[in-house]
Amino acid sequence: MKLVKSIKDFFNESFENKLFIVLMLFSFILLVYYFTKTYTQALWFDEADYMNFSNFLAFSRPEWSLGAVRPPLLSLIGALFFKIGFGEFGLRLFEGLCYLINLILVYFIGRELFDKKAALIASLLTAIFWSHLFFSFRLLTDVPVLTFWLLTIFLFIKGYIIKKRIYLLLLIPVMVIGFFMKYTNALVAILILLYLIITERFNWIKNKDLWKSTGLSLILLIPFFIFQYIYYGSPFAFLTASFVGRTTLGRSFFQSLIDHIKFFFNTDSLGIVLVILSILSIIFLLQIFLGIDLILKNKDKNLNNKLFLFLWLIITLLFAAKLGYGLYIEERYYFNFYIALFLTIGLFLSYVYDSLRKYDKYSPVMIVGLLLLFSVSFNISRADDLINIKADSFKEVKIAGQFLEKNLARDEYFLSPATSAELQYHSKRRNLPVPITDIVSNNKIKYVVYSAFNPIPEDFTSFIQNNKEIFKPIIAIPFGQDKSQNAVIIFEVVRS
Repeated sequence: MKLVKSIKDFFNESFENKLFIVLMLFSFILLVYYFTKTYTQALWFDEADYMNFSNFLAFSRPEWSLGAVRPPLLSLIGALFFKIGFGEFGLRLFEGLCYLINLILVYFIGRELFDKKAALIASLLTAIFWSHLFFSFRLLTDVPVLTFWLLTIFLFIKGYIIKKRIYLLLLIPVMVIGFFMKYTNALVAILILLYLIITERFNWIKNKDLWKSTGLSLILLIPFFIFQYIYYGSPFAFLTASFVGRTTLGRSFFQSLIDHIKFFFNTDSLGIVLVILSILSIIFLLQIFLGIDLILKNKDKNLNNKLFLFLWLIITLLFAAKLGYGLYIEERYYFNFYIALFLTIGLFLSYVYDSLRKYDKYSPVMIVGLLLLFSVSFNISRADDLINIKADSFKEVKIAGQFLEKNLARDEYFLSPATSAELQYHSKRRNLPVPITDIVSNNKIKYVVYSAFNPIPEDFTSFIQNNKEIFKPIIAIPFGQDKSQNAVIIFEVVRS
């Protein structure tokens, strides 16, 4: 009853809160609609990599190891769902829940930093951002880690800036848990630290609750470093795998920065309306430098909040340029940047609304409403196309996996050099990582799988062609749209 009363009080508090409840209902309906379309979709390689390790943790079979570049938390959550019988379905519900929580956190962060109109606009843009919506139906870390990023920022605002002790004590542990979801979540610590140094110099060092929060986080970090040492041979294996090995393909930092700016403000990602609004909003935000003396003296809370948002934008942008993903860049890697951008747009449109409101009652509603309507239309349309198109991707691999599960005993294997993670997940049977020539001596290898989804090593193909008497094709699965080309071929190993 207390929860119902709190929601009722929240609803009656303001018109913006009422609109936010409507937004949440709309987002929930959107989530349910696409969930029904995607909950049986086949897994991609990255998804299957996490889920194979979940299966292994839960049932000790089939054998699978998680690379040091993969944080363990998603697999641990997956293992819990597998163990209690919810499996993949439960993890998909978890991803959807994170999507909804992100909208709530963006709203409350925007409300605390600026005002309810800015918060509502930012939450709306987060809800309909096509990449955020699309990846809410994929078993990956990108949407959940955004939840921990936003929760960390919310705890910092409530705990340190507004001075509510319990929030501050939870700050560092929550940030560390987010780090276990995806290592880049540690960047939020740099954001907070830089903000504190600019506004308070080193006075924050005297905050005892901040040190207690740090101490609590050690309870989580020590087992993690022990796990890294035992499993990978170094307590800092994650650091080498996640950051040291990254490359910008020979580009200078400046060129990488330019490339990322072009990518972030591309009309294919945001649509023309949001690109224009983004540029205007950032220019508007730069006005904080007119009051830099007040910021340095920590005398203007409003300017400090805008500084925090500016640092959020800049640090995530610079980190993206420094880390680099070669030529493989996706919006999902930079959700933390986009949320800061949406808050900046919300701040700007709130200012525009209030300015126009002085002269006319209805024009600001129409102008802001139309701008947001165009943005909603672009993003929902793109998300819908992408979700529907990708829902059937790799379904041929799933069909092949289901065949293998039915026709292989638990102590028998298949061999495939491509899409091995997806095949192992969908088959619940182990792909034996040995050369194809080993099938001659290993009677446990019953099937060999040829897949068109990934490049096949030349020695693999030539061995099959030169030993046709050993390989009996028993099932060929064509691509969904192109029946003339096979996606997956399964060969039975014939032994005399």
